[in-house]
Amino acid sequence: MRSGGQRKLALPESGPDPTDASAILAAHRARRFELSGERRLVFAVFTSALDDVRRYPPMSRPYHEAWEWLMSDAEGSPFAFRSACATLDLDAEAVRTRIRATVPPPEPMNRVWARVRARGEAIALRVLG
Repeated sequence: MRSGGQRKLALPESGPDPTDASAILAAHRARRFELSGERRLVFAVFTSALDDVRRYPPMSRPYHEAWEWLMSDAEGSPFAFRSACATLDLDAEAVRTRIRATVPPPEPMNRVWARVRARGEAIALRVLG
């Protein structure tokens, strides 16, 4: 340090003002367009599967299909789970660990049909009884 001089610190940019909604929206739009068309499509497939396991009950067909895709180890297609993670620079095992920790596994279909059949019989007994 020179005599009488001051040390200047390089502070990182703080980003948009958190109280300025238009600046936050502009920053979001700028980041969104950083993804190529292919990566945006893969991202849409990825988020669709995550939405399905959050939105549908564990006994539904969309839930089963999304869970099967998320747990698949296939890499033959650009839209396979592992390929999608590679395209989006995500660790597939870390994503799966998080999903298993936050979302219940799908119920086996035989248990689902047994439950539906039991409910149907209970309803029939109430109507007839």
